[in-house]
Amino acid sequence: PPFLGCWEDFYMKEIAKKFESLQSWLTVIFLSIMACSSFFQVLNRNIFMLTISWTEELSRYCMIWMTMIATGISVRKGTQMGIDIWGDRLKGTARVISDLLICVLIIAFCGIVMVSVIQLIAIQIHGGQESPALHIPMWIMTLAIFIGMLFICVVEIENTVKVILSRNKSDDSKEGI
Repeated sequence: PPFLGCWEDFYMKEIAKKFESLQSWLTVIFLSIMACSSFFQVLNRNIFMLTISWTEELSRYCMIWMTMIATGISVRKGTQMGIDIWGDRLKGTARVISDLLICVLIIAFCGIVMVSVIQLIAIQIHGGQESPALHIPMWIMTLAIFIGMLFICVVEIENTVKVILSRNKSDDSKEGI
Protein backbone atom coordinates (compact mmCIF):
# COMPACT_ATOMS: atom_id res chain seq x y z
CA PRO A 1 0.00 0.00 0.00
CA PRO A 2 1.22 3.50 -0.81
CA PHE A 3 0.62 4.85 2.70
CA LEU A 4 3.30 2.53 4.08
CA GLY A 5 5.99 4.44 2.19
CA CYS A 6 5.04 7.71 3.93
CA TRP A 7 4.80 5.96 7.28
CA GLU A 8 8.18 4.33 6.72
CA ASP A 9 9.86 7.65 5.95
CA PHE A 10 8.36 9.38 8.99
CA TYR A 11 8.75 6.53 11.45
CA MET A 12 12.15 5.26 10.42
CA LYS A 13 13.69 8.70 10.28
CA GLU A 14 12.05 10.61 13.10
CA ILE A 15 10.68 8.28 15.75
CA ALA A 16 13.52 5.74 15.48
CA LYS A 17 16.07 8.56 15.71
CA LYS A 18 14.42 9.94 18.85
CA PHE A 19 14.14 6.48 20.39
CA GLU A 20 17.83 5.81 19.74
CA SER A 21 18.69 9.24 21.15
CA LEU A 22 16.79 8.40 24.34
CA GLN A 23 18.67 5.13 24.64
CA SER A 24 22.00 6.86 24.04
CA TRP A 25 21.32 9.54 26.67
CA LEU A 26 20.25 6.94 29.24
CA THR A 27 23.40 4.94 28.51
CA VAL A 28 25.57 8.04 28.96
CA ILE A 29 23.82 8.93 32.23
CA PHE A 30 24.33 5.45 33.69
CA LEU A 31 27.95 5.37 32.47
CA SER A 32 28.62 8.76 34.08
CA ILE A 33 27.09 7.72 37.40
CA MET A 34 29.06 4.47 37.30
CA ALA A 35 32.35 6.27 36.59
CA CYS A 36 31.79 8.89 39.31
CA SER A 37 30.79 6.25 41.83
CA SER A 38 33.87 4.12 41.03
CA PHE A 39 36.15 7.16 41.24
CA PHE A 40 34.59 8.14 44.58
CA GLN A 41 35.09 4.59 45.85
CA VAL A 42 38.79 4.53 44.87
CA LEU A 43 39.30 7.99 46.33
CA ASN A 44 37.74 6.98 49.64
CA ARG A 45 39.69 3.75 49.93
CA ASN A 46 43.12 5.10 48.95
CA ILE A 47 43.12 8.66 50.28
CA PHE A 48 40.58 8.87 53.08
CA MET A 49 40.97 5.20 54.11
CA LEU A 50 37.19 4.76 54.23
CA THR A 51 35.25 1.86 52.84
CA ILE A 52 31.81 2.83 51.65
CA SER A 53 29.86 -0.18 50.41
CA TRP A 54 27.10 1.63 48.54
CA THR A 55 29.46 3.07 45.90
CA GLU A 56 30.40 -0.39 44.63
CA GLU A 57 26.77 -1.47 44.56
CA LEU A 58 25.72 1.70 42.75
CA SER A 59 28.44 1.12 40.14
CA ARG A 60 27.31 -2.46 39.61
CA TYR A 61 23.65 -1.53 39.22
CA CYS A 62 24.45 1.32 36.83
CA MET A 63 26.51 -1.10 34.74
CA ILE A 64 23.56 -3.50 34.56
CA TRP A 65 21.14 -0.76 33.50
CA MET A 66 23.64 0.68 31.01
CA THR A 67 24.25 -2.73 29.45
CA MET A 68 20.57 -3.57 29.09
CA ILE A 69 19.73 -0.21 27.54
CA ALA A 70 22.74 -0.24 25.21
CA THR A 71 21.80 -3.71 23.95
CA GLY A 72 18.93 -2.14 22.00
CA ILE A 73 21.37 0.27 20.35
CA SER A 74 23.66 -2.62 19.51
CA VAL A 75 20.83 -4.57 17.88
CA ARG A 76 19.72 -1.51 15.88
CA LYS A 77 23.23 -0.88 14.54
CA GLY A 78 23.91 -4.58 13.94
CA THR A 79 27.05 -4.57 16.09
CA GLN A 80 26.06 -7.49 18.30
CA MET A 81 27.92 -10.73 17.86
CA GLY A 82 26.21 -13.18 15.54
CA ILE A 83 26.83 -16.11 13.28
CA ASP A 84 25.66 -15.71 9.71
CA ILE A 85 26.08 -19.13 8.14
CA TRP A 86 23.58 -18.84 5.32
CA GLY A 87 22.32 -15.25 5.43
CA ASP A 88 24.77 -13.92 2.86
CA ARG A 89 24.21 -16.89 0.57
CA LEU A 90 20.43 -16.53 0.40
CA LYS A 91 18.85 -14.26 -2.18
CA GLY A 92 15.35 -13.04 -2.97
CA THR A 93 12.39 -14.65 -1.26
CA ALA A 94 14.54 -17.12 0.70
CA ARG A 95 16.47 -14.22 2.24
CA VAL A 96 13.25 -12.37 3.14
CA ILE A 97 11.80 -15.50 4.78
CA SER A 98 15.05 -16.08 6.67
CA ASP A 99 15.18 -12.46 7.88
CA LEU A 100 11.51 -12.56 8.95
CA LEU A 101 12.04 -15.86 10.79
CA ILE A 102 15.01 -14.41 12.66
CA CYS A 103 12.99 -11.31 13.64
CA VAL A 104 10.06 -13.42 14.83
CA LEU A 105 12.33 -15.71 16.87
CA ILE A 106 14.05 -12.76 18.54
CA ILE A 107 10.70 -11.13 19.35
CA ALA A 108 9.40 -14.44 20.75
CA PHE A 109 12.53 -14.88 22.88
CA CYS A 110 12.23 -11.34 24.23
CA GLY A 111 8.55 -11.93 24.96
CA ILE A 112 9.31 -15.10 26.93
CA VAL A 113 12.02 -13.32 28.91
CA MET A 114 9.74 -10.33 29.60
CA VAL A 115 6.93 -12.59 30.90
CA SER A 116 9.42 -14.41 33.16
CA VAL A 117 10.83 -11.11 34.41
CA ILE A 118 7.34 -9.81 35.22
CA GLN A 119 6.77 -12.93 37.33
CA LEU A 120 10.11 -12.44 39.09
CA ILE A 121 9.33 -8.77 39.74
CA ALA A 122 6.00 -9.76 41.30
CA ILE A 123 7.81 -12.19 43.61
CA GLN A 124 10.37 -9.54 44.57
CA ILE A 125 7.68 -6.93 45.27
CA HIS A 126 5.69 -9.40 47.35
CA GLY A 127 8.80 -10.50 49.26
CA GLY A 128 10.03 -6.95 49.84
CA GLN A 129 13.55 -7.87 48.73
CA GLU A 130 16.02 -4.96 48.95
CA SER A 131 19.62 -4.45 47.91
CA PRO A 132 22.11 -4.82 50.79
CA ALA A 133 23.86 -1.43 50.71
CA LEU A 134 21.53 0.99 48.94
CA HIS A 135 18.32 -0.53 50.34
CA ILE A 136 16.47 -0.02 47.08
CA PRO A 137 13.85 -2.57 46.03
CA MET A 138 15.45 -5.34 43.95
CA TRP A 139 12.58 -5.25 41.48
CA ILE A 140 14.04 -1.97 40.20
CA MET A 141 17.20 -3.85 39.22
CA THR A 142 15.24 -6.70 37.67
CA LEU A 143 13.25 -4.14 35.69
CA ALA A 144 16.46 -3.44 33.74
CA ILE A 145 16.12 -6.84 32.06
CA PHE A 146 12.53 -6.09 31.09
CA ILE A 147 13.46 -2.67 29.68
CA GLY A 148 16.38 -4.15 27.72
CA MET A 149 14.17 -6.83 26.18
CA LEU A 150 11.52 -4.22 25.40
CA PHE A 151 14.08 -2.08 23.56
CA ILE A 152 15.23 -5.12 21.57
CA CYS A 153 11.59 -5.93 20.70
CA VAL A 154 11.01 -2.41 19.41
CA VAL A 155 14.12 -2.64 17.23
CA GLU A 156 13.11 -6.06 15.91
CA ILE A 157 9.63 -4.81 15.07
CA GLU A 158 11.33 -2.00 13.11
CA ASN A 159 13.50 -4.63 11.39
CA THR A 160 10.44 -6.71 10.54
CA VAL A 161 8.75 -3.69 8.95
CA LYS A 162 11.95 -2.93 7.00
CA VAL A 163 12.13 -6.51 5.69
CA ILE A 164 8.47 -6.45 4.63
CA LEU A 165 8.79 -3.03 3.00
CA SER A 166 12.02 -3.98 1.22
CA ARG A 167 10.22 -7.03 -0.15
CA ASN A 168 7.35 -4.82 -1.37
CA LYS A 169 9.79 -2.40 -3.01
CA SER A 170 11.58 -5.23 -4.84
CA ASP A 171 8.18 -6.55 -6.03
CA ASP A 172 7.22 -3.06 -7.25
CA SER A 173 10.48 -2.72 -9.19
CA LYS A 174 9.89 -6.09 -10.87
CA GLU A 175 6.40 -5.04 -11.97
CA GLY A 176 7.77 -1.94 -13.71
CA ILE A 177 9.99 -4.07 -15.98
